Amino acid sequence: MRVVAVVIAVGWVVFWLYWAAAAVGVKAGQARWGRCAALRVAIALIAPYFLYSAVVEERDMTRLFPDQYPAYQRSTKMLIPFVL
Repeated sequence: MRVVAVVIAVGWVVFWLYWAAAAVGVKAGQARWGRCAALRVAIALIAPYFLYSAVVEERDMTRLFPDQYPAYQRSTKMLIPFVL
């Protein structure tokens, strides 16, 4: 679990550094499509990790709380409430 927390923290740091660099490099009123494309690529690369970490967390929670977690798992969604 500690590794997952570290990877998520590093992801947040990278996100905010990218955001700050992009904000500094953009002039008011000008849209650069290349920047948007880079963001789409970053999301496409990061999204599978978040899905994987959610599955690993579900597995760990089931192992740690074998009596309570399956009932909780049936009553809630894994990623987005009421959807996924």
